[in-house]
Amino acid sequence: MIPVELRIRGFLSYKQEAVLDFTTFHTACISGHNGAGKSSLLDAITWALFGRARRNDESVIHTRADTAQVAYTFGYEGNLYRIIRTRRRGKTTQLEFQIQQKDGGWKPLSERSLRETEARIRDTLRLDYETFVNAAFFLQGKADSFTRMRPAQRKRVLASILGLEQWEVYRRRALDKARNIEGRMAELRAQMEEIEAELQEEPARREALQQLERELADLHMARKAQEQALERMRQVAATLQEQQKLVDALAGQVQNTRQALARLEQRLAGRREEQETRRQVLARAQDIEAAYQGWQQARAELERWEALAARFRECEKRRRQPLEVIQAERARLEQELRTLEAQAAEYAQTCTALEAVQAELQQEAVLLAQEERRLAERETLRERLQEIQESIGQSRAENAHLKEEMAHLKERIDTLGAVEGGACPLCGQPLPAEKRHTLLEHLEADGRRMGDRYRANQQAMAELQQALQETRAVLQSLTVLEREHKQREARLSALQARRAHLQEHKAAWEERSAPRLEAVRRALQEESFAGEARARLAEIDAQCRKLGYDPAAHEAVRRQEQAGRAAEEALRQLESAKAALEPLEREIADLGAQIETLNAQLQAQHAEWEAAAGRLAAAQAQAPDVRQAERALLEIQERENRLRMDVGAARQKVNVLERVRERRRNVARQRDELALAVSRYRRLEQAFGKKGVPALLIEAALPEIEMHANDILERLSNGGMSVRFVTQQAYKGRREDLKETLEIQIIDSAGMRAYEMYSGGEAFRVDFAVRLALARVLAARAGARLQTLVIDEGFGSQDAQGRQRLVEAINLIQGDFEKILVITHIESLKDAFPARIEVVKTPQGSTIEVNA
Repeated sequence: MIPVELRIRGFLSYKQEAVLDFTTFHTACISGHNGAGKSSLLDAITWALFGRARRNDESVIHTRADTAQVAYTFGYEGNLYRIIRTRRRGKTTQLEFQIQQKDGGWKPLSERSLRETEARIRDTLRLDYETFVNAAFFLQGKADSFTRMRPAQRKRVLASILGLEQWEVYRRRALDKARNIEGRMAELRAQMEEIEAELQEEPARREALQQLERELADLHMARKAQEQALERMRQVAATLQEQQKLVDALAGQVQNTRQALARLEQRLAGRREEQETRRQVLARAQDIEAAYQGWQQARAELERWEALAARFRECEKRRRQPLEVIQAERARLEQELRTLEAQAAEYAQTCTALEAVQAELQQEAVLLAQEERRLAERETLRERLQEIQESIGQSRAENAHLKEEMAHLKERIDTLGAVEGGACPLCGQPLPAEKRHTLLEHLEADGRRMGDRYRANQQAMAELQQALQETRAVLQSLTVLEREHKQREARLSALQARRAHLQEHKAAWEERSAPRLEAVRRALQEESFAGEARARLAEIDAQCRKLGYDPAAHEAVRRQEQAGRAAEEALRQLESAKAALEPLEREIADLGAQIETLNAQLQAQHAEWEAAAGRLAAAQAQAPDVRQAERALLEIQERENRLRMDVGAARQKVNVLERVRERRRNVARQRDELALAVSRYRRLEQAFGKKGVPALLIEAALPEIEMHANDILERLSNGGMSVRFVTQQAYKGRREDLKETLEIQIIDSAGMRAYEMYSGGEAFRVDFAVRLALARVLAARAGARLQTLVIDEGFGSQDAQGRQRLVEAINLIQGDFEKILVITHIESLKDAFPARIEVVKTPQGSTIEVNA
């Protein structure tokens, strides 16, 4: 994991947004006063990654903010990731997990819930919080977290650091495979029990088959006898069917004759009805002919009106062109009126907007003048800052001189106080006791005067430092004000441009559009547009009136002509009746003769059908019941079929036993193969377990870790200390085997001692060496997951020489990491690193400044 950028807002001591760009340095010292917010940078990283910091509740939110947000961007295994964690007061935490695409955009990787997204982050990094802080973070007050862990915890953290959790995945997979195979073996055992139970049924199945075959033979003989009896019955039934066909044919003849007779009677009635209708038409001959003459006259009058109407329609066509011109001009003026009325509404809005812009311009001008007056104070503040810094420098220089003078004066006082009588130890001349006391009093008075001056300078420097911070805070606020001032100038310029645009729009309306609106309204009200078209229309209307066309009279003649059209049809019917009456009377006489002939024929056919039907009824009374015999045969056939199916099923049950025996052999073979596979997977489970391959890998890694730890510890202790890792230890009692452990033994010139027996400075050297070795081994391995080292404090327990050795150890391993961060408040260490990240606490919250 290589950090790229950290953005903090509203988190712990950072109220306003602070950005730390990691791409500008490799190794850096994070410095600042106690409580400035140095460790908060590390808390921000662990809080973004794992939701863990010094506090995990709403106390991570700045006291004067409502929201804490950390955006952490880092490179990992060739990809660029970004995590944004947000916490609002009284609300749940929000978490976004993203990966950068090739086009520079960010693709979300977040899951449905916070817990699932945190799990995905851990799965992606293949690290949890404990492993992360023990491998790469030396958090304040937790440098000894690994050395003070129980052996089992140390082994778990070391396994995670070495990436051995994958072996647990292998172990679970082997265990799942073994359990799945054991489940299949249980199924095979159940199948074997079913097979054995089925093979035990063989004697009963063979006996049942023989019994069914005997019953099938008896039923077969009964079916043959029933089929022969049914055949004889069917021959008798065939003779009866021939007689039935004759009776049906005679009945058909009777029915056909009756239908023909009915058709002739119906036709005769129709002809007689037609004869009466035509006689009635001949009786109205004179009226029909008179009505026809009236219709001819109405038709001639309609033709005259139609000709006049055609000339009138031609005149109407000539009216269309001037009417279209008038309507088009009206539509154009109405559209122009709507446009001008919309512009009038815009004009009203423009006037309102212009007044608002004028008011806003006045307000912005007042604020701009106020900001310019405040910015004018900046040069005075800078001079004040320079004066304060010079005063602090003068006081510091004077105190350094006073300190040397007081040390020299104290040495003289100690020397004089140690001598009783005799010569002066300073100048060698005789020094009486009274004079020695007077000299001591003068020297002590000078010392008190110097001490008072030194303390006064210290107090003055503290006050100046406070004034310096306050002045810097004011200058910083003026820097923010300067940005706001530039933005306000830009807004003022935009408002002035908008005012000019609105004024132009208002002047254009008043000069051109307002007079045109009144002209258009007057033209539409007075109908004074399209004068030439209106004159042409009046001329055409006069010509139309000269024609004398009356649409109402025309319509009355049209209705009269339509009403008289029935006279033409009545005349045709009269002529048809005169021509058809005589042939119709001859046809009626012929139909009466045909009806008399068919009546005689129907009586003869009905007598023949009754005689044949009597003979058929006598024969049917003596015939056998063929349907009953067929049902009996069908019943025997169904019983025979069912029995044949039973025989087939019984024979199948007997024949299947051989396949069951083969299946028993296959199941036994599969069971043996699965038992062998289970034993292999169980052995793999043991090999992949904590006491298997992972233990061997830890055993293999520990010498390398021990070598790096002793290499670093040798530098820190000048060769006086070393560590040794013990992975096996004897049980208490009489057990002869060894238990798995991970003990840390410390050896110095006095021999081997417990970790708790070392002083704070010595213990920190051990902690530092072990933790640095863990991080170095992890970073050196192929596919390393952590390429960043962070050390938070810990130097306070060391003397000057010890601190110098710690710096040398850090410089020794800086080539193994992409980024190294060291947090300290010790002035002498701030210049020991190539880059410095200054953290300053201001009234607006902590700020960050990188000096590379």
